[in-house]
Amino acid sequence: MTLTVTRVTTPEELATAKAIRFEVFINEQGNDGSLEVDEHDAAETTWHFIGKDVEHDKYVAAARVLLTVNQRKAQVGRVVVLKECRGKHYGAMLMKAVEDAVADQVDTYVLSSQYERCGFYEKCGYKRLNDEVYLDQDIVHCMMIKTGFDPTLDIDDYDQAETTRHFLSKDTDLDEYVAVARCLLTPELRKAKIGRVAVLPKCRGKGYGIALIKAIKDVVAHEADTYMLSAIYERQAFYQKCVYERLDDESYIEQGVPHCMMVKQRIAHP
Repeated sequence: MTLTVTRVTTPEELATAKAIRFEVFINEQGNDGSLEVDEHDAAETTWHFIGKDVEHDKYVAAARVLLTVNQRKAQVGRVVVLKECRGKHYGAMLMKAVEDAVADQVDTYVLSSQYERCGFYEKCGYKRLNDEVYLDQDIVHCMMIKTGFDPTLDIDDYDQAETTRHFLSKDTDLDEYVAVARCLLTPELRKAKIGRVAVLPKCRGKGYGIALIKAIKDVVAHEADTYMLSAIYERQAFYQKCVYERLDDESYIEQGVPHCMMVKQRIAHP
């Protein structure tokens, strides 16, 4: 289940994005087709996005963003996934890709959510702007908002726990720390949960991530036989290179991003 999201750059891609919108909003939900395309679609400050199901080589999702650059604000809208592709977390993947694409220009994201879809956007990190609801094409909606990176979500009680090990990696050529991770140990179960794995963008592609994961395993090997981690869904391949495998077929949303559990067992040598 892989969705590749790109910004629309050609008239043909825009036509495909609009066709997906029409399929969901008009044919499926019965909205007024004359209202679907508006003046915002052609605005210079509007970015359109389209998502392709890689396995089926088919465009199945679309969205648009109305940018207000002087206010560093983006209004996300026209978010759709074709009916046959729902339940694969494509909606969350689409939202993350859209937000990432404009993140350097935006601090605040807002959207007008169909009321029954509030739960989905809450999983993507959005909150109700207020208690008001309103009708848009006879469908109950509410305004939702999300601000940029919230550092309070990245620091938790585990950071201070005695059984937590923190790791730093230094690029010796740059003489600079460029990677970080932490490991939550459960000694009585001989289990380690690796997390908060990060490499600075300028140092990616050098194998530093793999080296970091290996170093952590070597350091705690005398305390753990099982290593687990919660992987961003699209980063599975990286952890597979580190000899991790999916724990099961389940996936879940964490801070608005699809994740899956992965595991690695230490091989005991005689």
